Amino acid sequence: MAQATGNLYTYINVDKYITQGVQVAVNYRLYPWLNLRTGAGVTGRYNSLSEDIGSAKGFYYSPDAVATANYKWLKTDLDFTLDYKFTGKMPQFYVDAEGNAAEGYVSQFNTMDFTLQRSFFKNRLTVGAGVKNIFNNTTIPAVGGTGGVHTGGGGDYPIGWGRTVFLQAAVNFNQF
Repeated sequence: MAQATGNLYTYINVDKYITQGVQVAVNYRLYPWLNLRTGAGVTGRYNSLSEDIGSAKGFYYSPDAVATANYKWLKTDLDFTLDYKFTGKMPQFYVDAEGNAAEGYVSQFNTMDFTLQRSFFKNRLTVGAGVKNIFNNTTIPAVGGTGGVHTGGGGDYPIGWGRTVFLQAAVNFNQF
């Protein structure tokens, strides 16, 4: 998908698209009430279209990182979970003023979620509540798109519908 104008996208053909990467994660558990997990990774992206339009050859690498903290309040049997994710600058395609495919990038961004849960009836019923997308990200600045009359090339890349508050319930029917 390539950004045509504003929030409109069009399909483009890419003969070859390859990804490669590595991820590392570390988990620390202070039994039974605290669990910390962190990780980082790098993803490389290669596409034949980059060579066709004269961009840099080879892989374009972008980083990401995650961190999760889970705390179990033993006295009340409540679970608190906080999830954080950093997404680094990523390449994107757009259609330039002449109607040709070109490359730009989407800026880096951060997301965070919070969840509170409690189980009942020997873990057969779990109820929870939380907030997703605490930072209220809806669009991320993109460089290279056609933009609008007054934006001068660029625009925004949609990543979500904003902050969401939720309630959940899950029933476990398994006897074992």
